[in-house]
Amino acid sequence: LLHPFVPYVTEEVWRSLPHAGETLMLQDWPALGAATDAQAVGRFEALQALVRSVRNARAEYAVEPAKRIPAYAVVTGACTDAGLRGALTEELALIATLARLDVAACTVSGEPPPATLSDPGAFVQLVVSEGLEVYLPLAGLADPKKEVARLSKQAEKFEKEISGLAGRLESPKFVEKARPDVVEKARKELSDLEEQFATVNARLKQMQALLAAQQ
Repeated sequence: LLHPFVPYVTEEVWRSLPHAGETLMLQDWPALGAATDAQAVGRFEALQALVRSVRNARAEYAVEPAKRIPAYAVVTGACTDAGLRGALTEELALIATLARLDVAACTVSGEPPPATLSDPGAFVQLVVSEGLEVYLPLAGLADPKKEVARLSKQAEKFEKEISGLAGRLESPKFVEKARPDVVEKARKELSDLEEQFATVNARLKQMQALLAAQQ
């Protein structure tokens, strides 16, 4: 569909893909309901999900954009695609580029690395999909000392906000005089804050343990 507008670009892209014929210009228009390779689609979606999971983890742990980190992908027996492990291995360089990974320190295997079993607290486990997991070493994600300082400030901020909002909700005057929707909104905010505080606190404990292990 783009060929009439950017023929040089589409011709180059077409030639880089499996094709039949000499030029895209002489090919038929895309047919509705054309056959698709379900297995190829599933593998592509698995690759997408893997990259997305690693990117989300990088964002959650505030990893510097330019920093490349190690990752260990594990395709377990629960995976219905027996060839997924080989497919991900072939595309490891692409995955590393998209997720900003250190390709030399990345693996795709059928079982978790021994270190993840002997010291699970030193890794972040990402469940990408059924039968596909990724392990990221915490030491590669962030500087434990800086993270402890950053997370401590976040935890302190959440504690103050939770204390203030909880105090307001415990006040009979507020509950009795405020509109029901206002009270419900405050309760929802408190629930969200408590959930965020629990997440930050869990990460803080992880980083504190990692920092203690390094000292």
